[in-house]
Amino acid sequence: MCTECSVGQTCSGGFCRLPISLNNGRVRLVLGDGGTNGRLEVFADGGWGQVCDDRFDLDDHGPRVVCRELGFASGSQSDATGPDDVFLIDEVVCAGNEATLIDCAHNPLGDEDCNAADAVFISCQ
Repeated sequence: MCTECSVGQTCSGGFCRLPISLNNGRVRLVLGDGGTNGRLEVFADGGWGQVCDDRFDLDDHGPRVVCRELGFASGSQSDATGPDDVFLIDEVVCAGNEATLIDCAHNPLGDEDCNAADAVFISCQ
């Protein structure tokens, strides 16, 4: 919960947030082969952060949504451990018909309980 935010941030939903950016919700795959697989990151509040795998891979809907968003037909999640960097999104549950990852149900941005073993890695086809 926020008690004091940095300059330019506001307290919203108990968290310090930067102004809304048109890039919020963009996804990318990093530390992979250059585009078809890698660790999933989402852009929010002015920076990139990891997506936590808690509840993410139910019926492969999450990877399917992300890969479609990146221009691929389908995708799957693989198990791997990433660096213990910032996690921005947790408890992501996709039905499979969402246009973007940010359209899937999830905790408020920044509300997470993740560690390096919870990083989402995706392979797109």
